Order: sequence, then structure tokens, then C-alpha cells
Amino acid sequence: MFLKSSVNATRFLLASTVLLLAIPQAGLSQVISDEAIDTLDEIVVYGEPTLGLLREEVYEAEETFYELFNALNNGRQFDVKCFYRRPVGSHIPRRVCEAEFRFLLSRSMWQPAFNLPKIDS
Repeated sequence: MFLKSSVNATRFLLASTVLLLAIPQAGLSQVISDEAIDTLDEIVVYGEPTLGLLREEVYEAEETFYELFNALNNGRQFDVKCFYRRPVGSHIPRRVCEAEFRFLLSRSMWQPAFNLPKIDS
């Protein structure tokens, strides 16, 4: 009986000591953290940019460049337009930027092909 009560008393004493030591520490750490928040500097960490972010920045830089180029060039035929086209054999569209004269040249090359004379049977 004495052994059980001494074990229980020891456990009680140990638990009480831990709680009594922990309570002031919790309050002290709260006071320190409130004071430290006012004096802490903000640290901003920038990671490496993702591939998607880099692609978006390149896209925006191209758009800005071509807008400025189109505003400064002399003729409409030199204006650069960008669009998406699927290459032959692919379902994935690619961004293509071409000058207006390229469209006009292509149209002038193909136009005679569609004006073929009718064949009488």
C-alpha cells in the first residue's frame, strides 16, 4: 500500500512541477513574441520562376515588341501579326508571328489555283 501511494505521490509531484514550470514559460513566450513581432524585419524569398511564368513573360514581351514595331514601321504590309497554327501532323497549336506581306504573298500565289477554267465534258 505504501509503495502504491508513494508512486502516485511521485507522479503527482512530477506532473505538478512540469505544469508549474510550463505555465510561466507560456506567458513569457507570448510576451516575447508580441515584442519581437514589432521589431522583426520582413524577409521575402523569391524562388526560381516556373516554366509557365517564363513563357507568359516571353509572350508579353513579344506582344509589346510587335505593338511598338507595328506603330513605328512605314507600311501596313510590314505589320507583324501573331496567331496560333497547328503544324502538319500535330494537334498542338504553335504560336506563329508573320508579317502582313507574307499573307499577301501567300494569297497571291494560291489565288490562280482556285480560278481554274471549267472543263466541259
